[in-house]
Amino acid sequence: MNSKKIIIYLIIGLTILFILLMLSRIITDKKINNITNNESASSTSVKKLFLGGKLSTDFSLHSIPIDKILDGGPGKDGIPALVDPTFTTLAEAEKWLPPHADGLLVTINQMTKFYPFNILVWHEVVNDTINNQPIVVTFCPLCGSAIVFDAQLDNKREYFGVSGKLYESNLLMYDKTTESLWSQIIGEAVVGTKTNTKLKIIPAQVISLAT
Repeated sequence: MNSKKIIIYLIIGLTILFILLMLSRIITDKKINNITNNESASSTSVKKLFLGGKLSTDFSLHSIPIDKILDGGPGKDGIPALVDPTFTTLAEAEKWLPPHADGLLVTINQMTKFYPFNILVWHEVVNDTINNQPIVVTFCPLCGSAIVFDAQLDNKREYFGVSGKLYESNLLMYDKTTESLWSQIIGEAVVGTKTNTKLKIIPAQVISLAT
């Protein structure tokens, strides 16, 4: 009888110990995963995320969870954005671009430019001007989104670069003035002093060179 009681007490004791260990693990996981905005903004890991890529973004201001931003690898300007690229004629382009080459066609005030994807994939951001209209042509190879925006902010021309960061597998570009991070897919600043500022979309078409 006594031996049975000892076995029962031992089983109960081990069960209680197991439950306590599991509760301790759950509490620890919650502390790691459920990071508040204030904690995430001041954490060492987040600072490394930004400072490691030489970004001076004010990450105390943000509309997305800071801890959900991922490092894409190349770092700030590791993928070089283009500024006022050189263009050629259609006849010249056809010598090295295949007819099925897809790209973005942008027309502003009767002036048209074609931005091939096989060039955009290496740069992701192109700062350009069409008929005195500043634009930024953007392409995210990971999600395949290609969008053109009006590059004027506060009535001034703004230039953009590739931050090397990703949010939900989408390109986060940055502006050169404040180094705020902008979601390419929604055209909105999501981290930094420009948070919640939106860019105006410029109409563009995805077509092939032969179209």
